[in-house]
Amino acid sequence: MAPNQANGFIVSPVSEELTVAKGQSQSFDISVQNPTTVPVIAHAIVNDFEANPNESGVPALILIANTPLPVNSFKSLVSPIADTTLAGGQKKYISVFTACTKLMPCRRLLRRDSFCPYRQHDLG
Repeated sequence: MAPNQANGFIVSPVSEELTVAKGQSQSFDISVQNPTTVPVIAHAIVNDFEANPNESGVPALILIANTPLPVNSFKSLVSPIADTTLAGGQKKYISVFTACTKLMPCRRLLRRDSFCPYRQHDLG
């Protein structure tokens, strides 16, 4: 990417709240837009979270790779999301698939995900 060039994505909706029962699955769509003029590959990141030790009710994201994941890991409920190529200004809709095993209790899921530039395309 050229120096001083803006980057980022416009993602909507920002969050999605779902109820998925044991043994069931559900999907939802999100839109991802590249607001720059430079083509990019968007790489989805799904983070796990745990209860915040300060009991604020705000989940604590698990961002350190070696941290043991919770038994009911959120990442285990979301199917892999393929990288998405976006031209400058392009918007795409992506389906996100979630599933709960028959052993997992019903739960409320708060979808929080983000996208990061994975690789830049050289069109020249």
